[in-house]
Amino acid sequence: MIKRLSLSALALIPSLCVAAPITTPWVAPGAGISGSSKILGPGSGLNGKTMFDLMNQVDANQSAAQSAQTTANAAIPKAGNMASNGTIIAPTVTVFQTSASTLSISPADSDEAVYVLTPTASTSVTFTSGTGAVGRSKRITLIITQPSTGSFPVTFSGNIAWPNGDAPVVSSAASDTTIIKFLTVNGGQTYFGGVN
Repeated sequence: MIKRLSLSALALIPSLCVAAPITTPWVAPGAGISGSSKILGPGSGLNGKTMFDLMNQVDANQSAAQSAQTTANAAIPKAGNMASNGTIIAPTVTVFQTSASTLSISPADSDEAVYVLTPTASTSVTFTSGTGAVGRSKRITLIITQPSTGSFPVTFSGNIAWPNGDAPVVSSAASDTTIIKFLTVNGGQTYFGGVN
């Protein structure tokens, strides 16, 4: 049995299309759809708009959403090596090399720092607050190589949290190398020593 749809039932079809995805193409009777074709969907917010108006609104919404996402991404705090678009970037490593009996370590906002120290006498390594931003991690690697002629003790001072509260023993044997890593996440107010 074939049923005929009344004109009032056909007038509801555009408003139904707003609520459900269109899975088959719809062609208007006569000349078809053009940019100036009017959408008739009483109560849908689209009534009387042209296809061109609708496409412009979709473009404007997409542009606004993309702009909002870019702004949100820029506001997210970045952890060391991540760009604002979420891609990983290579860390910047600054290397300091010195032969001395004192060494002061104070972090800036470069990503990583490597200090290569050759003691010239009993040596004190002091960690101080730096100019690094709070909330940004910074890794510091300290490489201590004893000279071939001497066996100089190395001590540490500053706000350093060591595993189990004990600073590591720096080898004082001639030509030995000791490597100790540190991490700060608050601009050098606190250092975690002996991290991997």
